[in-house]
Amino acid sequence: MKMRWLVGCLAAALMVTSCSAGAGPEGSASTDASPSAAHSATPSAAELFNGALADVGAATSVRITVSGMRGGNQVAMEVAGVRDGSNQVLLIAQGEGKGVAEVITVDGKEYVKGDLAFWTATQGLPRAKARQFVGKYALVKGTAYSRQWNPDVFLKLLSNIGEVGESHSFPVTEIIENGAPMYQVTMDAGNAQWYDREAPRHLRRTVVTKGSDRSDMTYSDWNSVPRVTAPSADQIVA
Repeated sequence: MKMRWLVGCLAAALMVTSCSAGAGPEGSASTDASPSAAHSATPSAAELFNGALADVGAATSVRITVSGMRGGNQVAMEVAGVRDGSNQVLLIAQGEGKGVAEVITVDGKEYVKGDLAFWTATQGLPRAKARQFVGKYALVKGTAYSRQWNPDVFLKLLSNIGEVGESHSFPVTEIIENGAPMYQVTMDAGNAQWYDREAPRHLRRTVVTKGSDRSDMTYSDWNSVPRVTAPSADQIVA
């Protein structure tokens, strides 16, 4: 099946990349001022950047969850798999009324499963035809989704942020984020990064804001994403 290529529009909504020195992000987690927080000297932003970039460079797989606001439209994506996208699962929500979809990439093939809104609004199928695809996977031509969106696409963005870190003395704060001890690096207004305090080389979250546009990415399952298999024959649209 040939797909309409609309993920590029999602790219513009999620790729917000602007960093400079300045005020901190709104809604930051509380500072951890307890005696246990002073277990060691707080690393500098440059030390955190460099350590994370080394880990990113050696990463084999990761789960990256992205949410963004672009021109007043909320979009979201999650990609989990090996770095080059040859074995991965991609989840896409392209905005209000455009539905959601899951794309499995395995053995050089891509399988797409979407809701009714995805097949009608983004793929242009008549409702009667679209209903045949709901709840099933469609084997699509080529591997355009995984070539456009894979972990490496997002990880390469971090090198730009790392270069910024080398030229600024961003403040680092010890905080508790969702119950986990973190280092927060505060950059310009609305922009920040969070690192695992127990494993500082592990980047956990980045938030980048430019005007009214915002991109929030979380990182987990470093080097431990399970490999995916192709859907069974009874799950694929004939």
